[in-house]
Amino acid sequence: MNNPTVNEKQGIMNEDKLAEFGLVWERKDLDATVDFFTDDARYLAVVGPEPGRTIVGKDAIRTQIRAIFDNPAIAPLKPGPVYVFDNGTRGVAEWTLTVTEGDGVTRSYRGIDLFEFAGDRISVKDSFRKIYAP
Repeated sequence: MNNPTVNEKQGIMNEDKLAEFGLVWERKDLDATVDFFTDDARYLAVVGPEPGRTIVGKDAIRTQIRAIFDNPAIAPLKPGPVYVFDNGTRGVAEWTLTVTEGDGVTRSYRGIDLFEFAGDRISVKDSFRKIYAP
């Protein structure tokens, strides 16, 4: 008897499922958003000391996402097009994020997330965004 692969046991990531991830993030549905991640996932955020910040594990990712969702200066993310490739093991998603900055100015940032998948779950979410410069 053959052992099933991760993709056979859990399914495979596809563009519809990745688009659903963007929609639950837009709704700021914490439980549904975090459920998309594997237990040992890595989330590489855009802001932090590394540059960016690496958050490892579902519990730590939940804490990070909760802080984003609870921040009143951050409007809901607007998901854009998504793409899944390499037989469902990698993907990319475009998005727009509107933030009221410390100076009171509201700005919209465009960005992308690069993903790695384990079956139909996110194992790596690496975020990048365009930054305003004076």
